[in-house]
Amino acid sequence: FCVVFYLINFSSYADILIPEWDIPYINQDIKVDGELNESAYKKAFKWNNFVQISPGNNISPSEKTELYVFYNKKGLVIGIIAYAPDIKYSRCKTRRDDFMPFEHCELSFDPEGNGKRFYFIGISPSNSILDGLINDSGLHPEFDFLFEHATKMENQKYTIEILIPFSEISLPDIKQQIWLFSCRRFIIRDVLECCNLCARNRDLDDVRNGKVFLEVNLNKNIKRKKLKLIPSLVVSHLKHDEEFFGTTDNYNSDKGDLGLTVEYSPSTNTVFKGTIHPDFSQVEADDTYQRVNNRYPVYLREKRPFFMDGMESFSTPFELLYTRRIVKPEYGLKFSTKLKNKYGIYLISAMEKDVPSERFGYSDEFKKDVYWNVVRTTYNLDNRGSFLGFMAIERNYGSDFNRVLSTDGVVKKGNLTLKYQGVITTLSEKSGNKTGNALSLEAYYKLNQFFDYSLSYSSVSPDYVNDAGFIFRTDFKELNGYCGFHFSPEKDTTFLKDFNADVFFFQREDYSSNIINHGYNLEINASFPEMVSLGAFYIQDDEMYLSKIFHTIQRIFYISYSKNEKLVPVFIYKNALVILYGDNPQLVNQRFFSLSLKSKWRFFSISTSFFVYSLSDRVTDETIRRQKSIEVVGTYFFNDHTNFKVFYISDLADIRDYNYNQPYHYINLLFTWRKNAFTKLYIGYNNGHSTYRMTDKTMWGFDRDKYFYAKITYLF
Repeated sequence: FCVVFYLINFSSYADILIPEWDIPYINQDIKVDGELNESAYKKAFKWNNFVQISPGNNISPSEKTELYVFYNKKGLVIGIIAYAPDIKYSRCKTRRDDFMPFEHCELSFDPEGNGKRFYFIGISPSNSILDGLINDSGLHPEFDFLFEHATKMENQKYTIEILIPFSEISLPDIKQQIWLFSCRRFIIRDVLECCNLCARNRDLDDVRNGKVFLEVNLNKNIKRKKLKLIPSLVVSHLKHDEEFFGTTDNYNSDKGDLGLTVEYSPSTNTVFKGTIHPDFSQVEADDTYQRVNNRYPVYLREKRPFFMDGMESFSTPFELLYTRRIVKPEYGLKFSTKLKNKYGIYLISAMEKDVPSERFGYSDEFKKDVYWNVVRTTYNLDNRGSFLGFMAIERNYGSDFNRVLSTDGVVKKGNLTLKYQGVITTLSEKSGNKTGNALSLEAYYKLNQFFDYSLSYSSVSPDYVNDAGFIFRTDFKELNGYCGFHFSPEKDTTFLKDFNADVFFFQREDYSSNIINHGYNLEINASFPEMVSLGAFYIQDDEMYLSKIFHTIQRIFYISYSKNEKLVPVFIYKNALVILYGDNPQLVNQRFFSLSLKSKWRFFSISTSFFVYSLSDRVTDETIRRQKSIEVVGTYFFNDHTNFKVFYISDLADIRDYNYNQPYHYINLLFTWRKNAFTKLYIGYNNGHSTYRMTDKTMWGFDRDKYFYAKITYLF
């Protein structure tokens, strides 16, 4: 890594040339129907000089694309004409945020122009949508916002029409605005071709690279909706049956919750949001995960709408705010504002009633109310995403409290990016006080289009406590290094379409300087014609467990084919030497086999995944643990607003050293009607059944839940 730092040039790079488009204001309402036949499009800004940036490097695209942009009283209007005379573009529907890599167009725009947060819209020729927010941590599709969209398919082309209301996005409180904007089109041939609205320099690491500035002059005639009222009604019926050691427990539960969310925006960049008795159930099924040999806690994504709005502002290297810790509050309050397009202030407050003491690790049984309060501030340093941040969190449980203070930031200079965060935590209880700390430092450098490097250090003290956050473990100091090689051809006629080789080095020890684990990862990925992708991973790790070092090895291989929507297979195979965790740890052979098949047929899609996970003795090859799972998800689309989904998972586990096996079956039926992001209806039925048997198949017990629910929300 001395060579890496020697290559870094800390002097300021020349500012990249970013095209600036003066977008016209046209005082004309349009009907969003996918037909660009209004007279406003003749006056709109027009652009047709798209270039192919992948796999080729700024070469002529295989097909022509035209972009039209203007704005009226309601919002920004975007029209796209995508010519495709020789391409059978996708006519299949998908559920919202469930894109597959087929023909589609993508828009991203940052109204603040500083590259810190982008609104994202992906739309297919059949009018399927993926929307969300993009920040340093990637795309967050859980976030939805209101916009009108329509498409129209013809033999030689398809058209896209989008209206983004100004009242639905956060805007700088200034008249003359400069938006950072990007538009891409993805074309399926024998390869996934990406066409960008302008050339992109592969050697530069700059969020503005390949984007343009939109000059938007907001006048007093702009229409904005300042107040939103979103009532919600949830009714449910639960029937629970269980039997253990001959003792049965059966009960029924009926619930009805009426809630209200109020959102008020006095200006373009300030939002107040409050909710009373909100529905915090996660209607969509959680991601499935392997329930075998897990040493660390499992992370599940947040999907509840109240929390998703604006949560990208709370993103830091350490996840200090993991909102699933706030389980079911009586009320919630949020506030966000931006001052002079530089300062950001964000607040969250919530109260949970009668929370059991076991949630916070108390041995005595009692219940108290919990109050959560979070303050986040940021200051933007430039228009490349550099910023300074501060966060404070307090959890009060009676007279006991947990407080967290943090400062973090990002500094970008040329192709060098520096990230840092420092955290101090305090836990005050009757038994005493604890003070902990955490530190994260990361340097990333892009040498050119072929090589990039990173070096990071992080530490978490033994007394670190943050009840509002998520962390895998405490008491460690960790050093990580990375070196990557990336190749993309200059022209798209080569056999190799893309190649990546990445090496990761890591070493982790506790605060007493005892090695926890150290080793390296090697990852290789390549893309070929006919949308074939191959990948291989080799991981070597010397891990300390119960005062003993185990030498573990993992070998992983995958192959996928994704050109034909009617059949998209993904195969994964893993052969490893891993630790069997428990009181008597040992090295065992691990084998993992997974086959996933996805298929789309116009108005119907189905996804099937099957995997077998096993641990066996290294000498006798006797099976110690085995888990077989199958997951099936089928969806039928009646129209753009209505669909019906079936989700089924069967999980068969055979666990010897735990002295029982636990077959698990779950089915979810879900009917969805969705007019927009806030007006929607869910009607669902869940049936889950777990059976507990001894290894000799003797019945130990079972539990079974049948759950019916209906949820409706409406935007006023």
